[in-house]
Amino acid sequence: MMKQCYECKEMFDEKKLVAYAPATAKVKHNYCPDCLAARTARDAFSDTVCRIFQIKTPGPRIWRDRKRLMNTYGYTDKQLIECLEYIYDIKKMAKLSESLALITPAMMEETRSYRRMKEYDAYKAVSSIVILKTQEHYIPKVEDKEKKKNKLNPDDYLNDD
Repeated sequence: MMKQCYECKEMFDEKKLVAYAPATAKVKHNYCPDCLAARTARDAFSDTVCRIFQIKTPGPRIWRDRKRLMNTYGYTDKQLIECLEYIYDIKKMAKLSESLALITPAMMEETRSYRRMKEYDAYKAVSSIVILKTQEHYIPKVEDKEKKKNKLNPDDYLNDD
């Protein structure tokens, strides 16, 4: 049986469509795989913006800025989320307004370099643990001092003739 995708309005086989509703919605709609990926990315962006700016829903200004950044620079929702988290959670910059104006190519590059540095630090930590686990540890055998002192051969006393 054929059903329609909620976003692109194209007809698909019912098996290919996925029923999805964001946490705030009550009704599930059918989405094709491409539209579902775009929808979940949009919802993740919306949730991040709401958490950072402490608002209920993003306003038209935020959606306009998001669209401008995506069309002008080719950023994805994931990149925008990472940059917002870097600006407000890591650098702890002041929230001037509910806007994405602080996301610039320079700030995006700073975010990327920070992420690479964190990934490199994590890689170094994991690789050092792996190296330590794979090395053979040599522990010298320690003999008791008493055993060394009492090494008497009874044959030496018996064969004194």
